[in-house]
Amino acid sequence: MNKEIAARIEQIAVELTNQLSVVETPGELDSVQKVYDIFSEMDYYKENPEHLRFVDAVKDKLGRKSVLAMLKGKKG
Repeated sequence: MNKEIAARIEQIAVELTNQLSVVETPGELDSVQKVYDIFSEMDYYKENPEHLRFVDAVKDKLGRKSVLAMLKGKKG
């Protein structure tokens, strides 16, 4: 694996583990936003923002959501 990619993966892992995320608290919602923010900084999602979005949890009293990120490959 490329050392630059490995370093970025480690950086993301550290960022996410530093994000307080306790179930049924505002921190849980903040963690989803953090994941979205990390992906939105990536070149692919800057070029294809329609491939990154939030999906609301159905009938969730706390307004929780998930992040949906699609990555389409290119031939050649």
